[in-house]
Amino acid sequence: MASSIEAMESLRTGGGVLGGVALNGEPDRGGAGRLLIIGEGPSAERAARALEVAGWMVKLAPPTGPWPLADAWVVFEGASGARSRLRQTAENLAPRLPIVVVDEQADVEQAREWLLWGAADYFPAPGGEWPVDRLHSRLEALHLERCHTAQDPLPAAENDLWDDLERVMTFLDGIRDGVIFTDSDGAIIAINRSVERQLGISSLATLGADVESLEGPAELCALLTQGFERVLVGGVNEWNGEVLLGGLAGEPLAFEVSVLALPGAEEAARLGAVAILRDVSAVRRSERVKSQFLSIVSHELRAPLTAIKTFVSMLCQGRLGEVPDRQQRVLDDIRDQARRLEHEIDKVISLARLEGEDFERGDEEFPVRDLIEVACRPFSRTVEAKGLSLHLEMPAPDVLVRADFEDIKRALQALIENSIKFTPEGGEVRVWVEAEDESVVMRVQDTGIGIAPWHHELIFERFQQVERPLTRQFGGAGLGLSVARRILRAHDSDVELESAPMQGATFSFRLPRCPLAAPAGGTAPC
Repeated sequence: MASSIEAMESLRTGGGVLGGVALNGEPDRGGAGRLLIIGEGPSAERAARALEVAGWMVKLAPPTGPWPLADAWVVFEGASGARSRLRQTAENLAPRLPIVVVDEQADVEQAREWLLWGAADYFPAPGGEWPVDRLHSRLEALHLERCHTAQDPLPAAENDLWDDLERVMTFLDGIRDGVIFTDSDGAIIAINRSVERQLGISSLATLGADVESLEGPAELCALLTQGFERVLVGGVNEWNGEVLLGGLAGEPLAFEVSVLALPGAEEAARLGAVAILRDVSAVRRSERVKSQFLSIVSHELRAPLTAIKTFVSMLCQGRLGEVPDRQQRVLDDIRDQARRLEHEIDKVISLARLEGEDFERGDEEFPVRDLIEVACRPFSRTVEAKGLSLHLEMPAPDVLVRADFEDIKRALQALIENSIKFTPEGGEVRVWVEAEDESVVMRVQDTGIGIAPWHHELIFERFQQVERPLTRQFGGAGLGLSVARRILRAHDSDVELESAPMQGATFSFRLPRCPLAAPAGGTAPC
């Protein structure tokens, strides 16, 4: 299988076409589109008819000759059997004649030989089926529209792009991630070996084709097409996605796809885009094993912890005999730490449940004010002990959402807990709701120490905290915000953060609002 850099070098030195731009310096003779197809058989005849329908003047000649002059020759390599004689004839009759080769048995070395010789392009034709559409567009670009002479060189921006690509592809072929470059029209101009392996395609069969024509796993190709469309047509600078594919022995394959724009100089239009395909199957398997391990360990820890809590509560209540004051304070500390440990274990169990393949979200309709009341109730003692004020702004009773009540409560509590933890004495934590026509926005705001912008994404990762491990002051396993984000993403929402150092933080998320009850007596569906 050919490497991308070999194909690119061949095209550059041999005068091929990439992305519809002629590189061989052929003059634009303004011909009438007269084509000579050197070949025979049903496939050559079908291609000749299709090109005639596309507006070309086509003459079909046998491989043995004679071969009259035309504006361009299309050589059916699979049927010619006279390559050296054909080349000599072409050089004698018309040294600058554009020749395009179609080969039903595509071979890397043969393609390289043709392109180094000076052929304008080389197309594989598996099974004798000619790529008529691609052939038509290449001939049109070569001969009629986009030929560049030595006095009319490639635009500087495109020339720079080619030079950069050739340098980059020398080492991109050696990396494990797949890389696909396209021009501004979405035509593929370079791929590396990893893409050939991931999609099961050949670079020779792909160069110059549109992204939409990629062959391979349907879900992965669809994701690539979506990413390039968002970048090249939608105007975004970066797009990311992930897809799961069926693998061997039922083990899924996971791919992350990132598509980035290739901007032009200053305010010039972007030159194209690059996609990076990363196989993260091993990472996802490791995450699943880690989640399963944490879930098992958490459940195993919960059983003895429940016994410890029960016995400590019995001692604190004097049910096993009178307890002196000094021992009572120790027992109270043990009970508080047991509750704290149970709280962290519950987070791990919740996280494992959310990441499990059998996770199913609940679905019920409930008033938002009920959610706030239940979620904030456990924090009354903590807020009082820290000298904080917890300010609640309740929405109207008719503000309803449909979601999993327990999960959304858990997410809201994680945000409130985080705000309380990082707000110093005398500060305030505020919970309020903005009811819009079709959605409800819930916000948790504090006057705490704030979060630097470069940490905004980090704090939502599992077991991550901004504090250094050796100088931690606030405790916790760094799971609360991660659990909250996963719950909300399971509800097609997400956590948004606005914060800066020493300026507090505001966490918010959005849920779809249920319509009000119908005035005629029934209720509108949520």
